[in-house]
Amino acid sequence: MSHVHSGNVLFPRTASALGEVGVPGAALLHTDLTTSTQDDLAELWLSSAGAHMPGLVCGLIADSQSDGRGRMGRSWFATKDGSLLFSVLLAVPEAVRAELSWVTFAGALAARAALEKLGARVGISWPNDIVTRPRAAKVAGVLGEVVSTDAAGNIGIVLGVGINLGLRAEELPTPTSASLATAGFPVPSRDEVAAAYLHELGERLAALMAACGSGEGSAAERAGLLAELNASCDTLRAGITVNRPRDTPVRGRGVRIAADGALVVATAAGDVRISTGEVSLVGRLAPSEGK
Repeated sequence: MSHVHSGNVLFPRTASALGEVGVPGAALLHTDLTTSTQDDLAELWLSSAGAHMPGLVCGLIADSQSDGRGRMGRSWFATKDGSLLFSVLLAVPEAVRAELSWVTFAGALAARAALEKLGARVGISWPNDIVTRPRAAKVAGVLGEVVSTDAAGNIGIVLGVGINLGLRAEELPTPTSASLATAGFPVPSRDEVAAAYLHELGERLAALMAACGSGEGSAAERAGLLAELNASCDTLRAGITVNRPRDTPVRGRGVRIAADGALVVATAAGDVRISTGEVSLVGRLAPSEGK
């Protein structure tokens, strides 16, 4: 990491939020330029000796990235003043291993809830994109990556979020992208958004960890994440196409998200469960029209 320093001065709200929901001594870092906040925090986990306490270990905000990425290795476009580039390093106990996909879902749910509380109208495009309502333009994305297991058996995960805040229309990477500004929503500061995101993430991560290893059935269901995702997922509508890298596309109506995070799509040949893939909304129907 180049030019890394404490984020407390530039991001006082974020630092405070990290202290409230993270482990004791959790640090907020800031860098002007780096290749990838994901890689930086992964290296930090690998280079740290010993055991970690479960929870949010630290966070890193970057002004710019030269090699930022999203799902499936795609690049992520951003500008210093127009975007939030934020990764957090998490330590989760071994009991969460069977529910690791829900850590990333928790990140998407947290991003959506934070933006809603700050005045935006957004939903989730399965599995982990945040889209505007009703246009369904992508305004944010979440990426979860497992690093390794520490000496205490805790699993290190880097959870990254990229949010388009004040990008102008000509700065957006694709015609199906949006920023809070272009969507006509309020544009909070990076500090406000990051702090709100941490609060929401901390609540969902704590609920998931508490639910894992206790009781029968789905931990995501006991933690309330399954119901929240089904209630906020804009992919649950008619006219979706799931483009699968190594299989034929699936076209139909998104029915529900299953306990394992799979998307269930009703097709002419019956229900199809999809655990991975890219989802595009055909015709961009409003949620009320797609049911």
